[in-house]
Amino acid sequence: MTAHLDPHVPSEPLVLRCRSTGEFLAALPHLLGFTPRNSLVGVLFAGSRSRQAFRIDLPPADRPELLGPVLDTFCAALGSLESLDARESRDPLEPPGPPEVPEPRGARAPGPRANSELSVGIAIITDARFHNGSPPWPRLAAGLRARVPRTGVAVRELCCVAADGWSSSFEPGAAAARRPLAELAQHPLALAAAVRLGAVREQAKLGEIPEPDPERARAVVAALAGVDASRAAEHADPPLGDALWLRRADAHARALTGMGPLSPRRTAALIAELGDHRVWTVVALGILTRPTVSQEAFPGGRTEREFAALPAARDQPGPRGATGWSTHRTLALLSPAFTDRARLLPVRARLTEALSECPEERRAPLLTLSAWCWWLAGLQSVAEHQLAAARALQPGGALIGVLTDLISVPSHILRDWAVPPADAA
Repeated sequence: MTAHLDPHVPSEPLVLRCRSTGEFLAALPHLLGFTPRNSLVGVLFAGSRSRQAFRIDLPPADRPELLGPVLDTFCAALGSLESLDARESRDPLEPPGPPEVPEPRGARAPGPRANSELSVGIAIITDARFHNGSPPWPRLAAGLRARVPRTGVAVRELCCVAADGWSSSFEPGAAAARRPLAELAQHPLALAAAVRLGAVREQAKLGEIPEPDPERARAVVAALAGVDASRAAEHADPPLGDALWLRRADAHARALTGMGPLSPRRTAALIAELGDHRVWTVVALGILTRPTVSQEAFPGGRTEREFAALPAARDQPGPRGATGWSTHRTLALLSPAFTDRARLLPVRARLTEALSECPEERRAPLLTLSAWCWWLAGLQSVAEHQLAAARALQPGGALIGVLTDLISVPSHILRDWAVPPADAA
């Protein structure tokens, strides 16, 4: 669960026992690690234990022509998480699971269960208000009740948090009426979680770039001038005019995944070199897989040559003899299998620090890598915000086009086009 994405969260998960819809909603921001806005949130359960959570932006309005894609994405994400949960449950080395959240009282599945162990709690969180005593987004709620059980996952809760109250569509009679929001904010479970986990951040505050330390920012700018001068003096073959560019890219990945701060020189080199999408790809692979690419390559060898020839987008023509791989296809294939979200904590922290120290006009490559990391962590809206900032700085950038397509769906959805055909090994 994303509660473990905050570096201040204790290593031992906090067990939140929820026996009602109100308790489920009071716990939800602490499970996510932020307070969602205008969101459709799903929490997958295996038995009584919560597994993964995901969030999707609500469409502009509760109209039939806008709801189809949202329902398709929700069900596809749920199916991907179900497959992921099955793979994880077979792993004998799996670490302890996320907080246990027993089924809210009164929750019933609206249809037969294909798998009695898997269910989903769904919350529609909106700035809209109740109308004539009824919660907003009734068409979306009806679509979820009809569509989700067809995936083989039961709906254990379907509730709405609006601007002026909350309710559960599974509560009978008067219990389904609008309830005050203060019940959630002041619930003992929410207060206890806040004491243990700290204040919950607003969704809009996630991914913000802080003000830099002035002395470090000056040191980075000075180091960047030296890196730029060194690169300008090199006239060898691309991508960097450096026979050891793969090792340099791997070193960036190791520095980002480490717990210590980047040196000004490392930050400057990262700013200068991430602009090449091939370096960017090797860094991303180091974040995804831990093993370094340079361990499998040597200067001038086949692996080095293939990475140096790698196009950014999947529809971008490559040189003769190219394998058909690209940054786009590689990330689309490998990202859905990524589950070690705790590994992203130091990466995001280092990238945020580097962004604060980077001259604004040169932030685009750092923003794309940061957006990809937020997307991997399940925070699609933060990724979209950072990618929009990158697009404003570098319209038409190849990596920006790649990331725009990647983050258009939740990170655990595997695209059909990313899977190589059986005869293309």
